[in-house]
Amino acid sequence: MEIASIIKAYLPRKLSGETSDDVWFDQFSIQSTGPIIVQETHYDPWGVELEGLGYQYGGIKKNRYLYNAKEHITDNDINIYDYGARTYNPVPIAIGVDGVL
Repeated sequence: MEIASIIKAYLPRKLSGETSDDVWFDQFSIQSTGPIIVQETHYDPWGVELEGLGYQYGGIKKNRYLYNAKEHITDNDINIYDYGARTYNPVPIAIGVDGVL
């Protein structure tokens, strides 16, 4: 697939050589690889994912480490985040009481 560009631009380059001769590039091409951002997720203040605002690059596995980089557990419709010593339910109500230390 060829795309013709009508925008004139300069591309900085670094050459290493001992002479001051001009250098010409034949059959020069710029190739695009996959995107740098592979997943973007937006949340409400309680950690519930806002549907329709996120982005997921095709062909990658769903990331289970989402809100605050904690694992999102969705097995058996549980829908909690694992914080190690406690779990977090992304709804604005408490599902348990912290024990006394």
